[in-house]
Amino acid sequence: MFISLLTLNVRSVKDQVRRVGTLSFLAAQNHDVCFLQECGIPYAQSYSQLERQWTHGPSFWSGGNDCKSSGVAILIKGRHFTTDRVTEQVNGRVLVMDGSWSGEPVRLINVYAPPEKNEWLEMFRVLRMQLVTSRTILIGGDFNCTVELDGRTGSDSAGMDMTSRLLVEMTGEASTRDVVGSMGPNARNYSWSKPDGSVRSRIDFLFTSPTVKPGTSMVAVHFSDHRAVSFEGELTGKFPAGPGSWKLNCSLLENEELVANLRVAYVEAAAREKKRDFRQLQSKLQRLFELELRGWDVDDELEETRKGLAEHFREESRKIIFRTRTENLEKDEKCNSFFFKKLHSAHTPLVELRDSEGNLQSGKERVMRVITDFYGELHSPKSSERSQADSFLKGISKTLSSYERVGLNAPFTLEELHFAATTSKRGKTPGSDGLPVELYVELWGT
Repeated sequence: MFISLLTLNVRSVKDQVRRVGTLSFLAAQNHDVCFLQECGIPYAQSYSQLERQWTHGPSFWSGGNDCKSSGVAILIKGRHFTTDRVTEQVNGRVLVMDGSWSGEPVRLINVYAPPEKNEWLEMFRVLRMQLVTSRTILIGGDFNCTVELDGRTGSDSAGMDMTSRLLVEMTGEASTRDVVGSMGPNARNYSWSKPDGSVRSRIDFLFTSPTVKPGTSMVAVHFSDHRAVSFEGELTGKFPAGPGSWKLNCSLLENEELVANLRVAYVEAAAREKKRDFRQLQSKLQRLFELELRGWDVDDELEETRKGLAEHFREESRKIIFRTRTENLEKDEKCNSFFFKKLHSAHTPLVELRDSEGNLQSGKERVMRVITDFYGELHSPKSSERSQADSFLKGISKTLSSYERVGLNAPFTLEELHFAATTSKRGKTPGSDGLPVELYVELWGT
């Protein structure tokens, strides 16, 4: 089944005359779906007046009050599209529509990115979550950044900035592709330019799932300084065929030399993965520090990254202690107390905390007071309706025994995992990687 889509920055449709002319132009383009950005409409509880003026099918609008240019819309033409849900993820900036196109589940996402970098990051957080879906994705709009080094010409700010790298990273994670492609040396695919042509850039994009077979073109528009991105693609509904299923031949595990090599390879691969994760955390921390210096609010990301690094160092410390204790047992050597003092002295002290009012408190006494107040409030008696609680509990007839509660709350033990592996049916692969149960049993002690 084919779908045609057009995305365009319309440079405001707030004026009635301009809106009628714009909608007439879009109706004549013969596209199934139209994404509009920079509509210049304020936020409202209802956009019924705008919806009535698009007479070729349903239309969905979202206005914003952050600036006068905010506003996005999705216009549907014909009856092939069935709408399940429409959400304004960011008013006037991100409009998401879930539905089906001739029975194929799709998610349409229209984006009008703000020019301010800190606002762009907030929008990026929301947008990233919308790409986690099993539906076919069609995401388009004015992203106000490029995705390639030659995406802007004739400007002092040519090249990719932080927003460009975040957009490339996000679309890569979602396995979506830029259907227009690189601008090339002749800048034939630029989507915006100054009236005199001195500065040109490609900031309007359309990204699709890999299941879509696309064909695109650029359409010049007389009422906007942006060119429209015109797209026609086939919704195949099927992911490209891979090399086929694979499964390890279990008879190979009888070869002792091969098993020994597998053990070595597994240990080396695990070590490489740990180093790679550590380098990625370091790189992410550096990138977040750069964003913070530029005024971006990245406190949550910084805290999460610091926790990841702290967990990495704790795990490395546990490994050192385990190896030291092992040598103590094998070689009858005693652990050096100086070694353990050095190990524990590496922990970063807590020097400041925010109190309940959000004020930053420093100094040992003030930090201890914040901690005491926090946990005192956390564990203080809370008021509750005893009668309602008793009524609810009386309606529960089946409960777990104390033995069952202890067993379910306890973490998995190595003995339980080993029992599950050794008693599983042979010739089966517990995951999609093709590695059978026999391999896990053979390499259990590694």
